[in-house]
Amino acid sequence: MFKKNNGFTLIELLVTVTVLGIILAIAVPSFDAMIRNYRLQSATSQLVDSINLARNTALSSNQVITIEASGTGTDQSWNNGWVISRGTEEVRVFEEVAGATVNATTTTTSTSGTSGTPSTTTTNITEIAFAGNGRLSAPNTGAAFTVTVGTENRTVNVNLSGQTRVR
Repeated sequence: MFKKNNGFTLIELLVTVTVLGIILAIAVPSFDAMIRNYRLQSATSQLVDSINLARNTALSSNQVITIEASGTGTDQSWNNGWVISRGTEEVRVFEEVAGATVNATTTTTSTSGTSGTPSTTTTNITEIAFAGNGRLSAPNTGAAFTVTVGTENRTVNVNLSGQTRVR
């Protein structure tokens, strides 16, 4: 009589582990790219949502609402998160998004001298403000927020009327 074995042989286990290792080696780089893309999408959505919240709060309260980079002095950076405030009252605080960097700039165009040659200047900014009518408050003429995760980035543009566009 033959005794029936219940289980796997060592060869079967080694083949299974090898095949599983090959599949994981192929799949892991795809997961890394997917995670970076998700972080970029999440950080961009959080920024757009907070800009829209500030604009809607300004419209509903008919008051100036600011979005300011978190921190003070030289530590003030959009990478640390940002704060929506009404005067000195904090409406909402947004924490930093892990793995993402955020920069904000504004671009001004002016004509120089008598030649009328236009020149463009890009300046880093640490805050934008919405007036009670939902438009950007002076001196803001628009803003471009660049959200970067790894080598990928997205730009969130805020025009003078306060509308956002993601590119």
